[in-house]
Amino acid sequence: DAFTELGTNVVVGHIAGGVGAGFAAFRQATKVAGVSPRGSAAFGSISGQLKGADFNTPRDGAVFWTGFLQGNQTRAMAWAKANGKFTIEMTPGGRWLDGLGLFGPKSPVSRAEAQAIWKQASEKFAEGANGAVTAFTRGAAPNSGSMFFGTELPKLRLNKKVNPKINYRGY
Repeated sequence: DAFTELGTNVVVGHIAGGVGAGFAAFRQATKVAGVSPRGSAAFGSISGQLKGADFNTPRDGAVFWTGFLQGNQTRAMAWAKANGKFTIEMTPGGRWLDGLGLFGPKSPVSRAEAQAIWKQASEKFAEGANGAVTAFTRGAAPNSGSMFFGTELPKLRLNKKVNPKINYRGY
């Protein structure tokens, strides 16, 4: 992707091209992550409920992030809140998933299953985005194993409702 510096805190890059993950890739990712195609009963229940979960945002309202350790989630959520936009965790579906504590000590699913569930949610979030999108990626290497670079960005590339330029926020 080509990137152009705009001032000190915004970079715009083209998201054209690429191939989305799709259901076959989801099945493959769960297999690689050690989750059987059926998974646990809790996995099946949560995965089934995701079909009706709302991860949509208003036009120009989707904010993506990668690099939890770099503080990008915190910065993205604060920026989204201040600007009337939404990260996946701020959508109704994201709030529901966050409330399940899938990565916590009392999670009803394994870590691999939690990752597979959030992958499904991330696909829906990117597919539901429209207009301009923003991403917080500072300090995070482009890694196809990350949720943003491996799941969300490929879906954004296929999403005809999304502006073909993505605003990469710096801070």
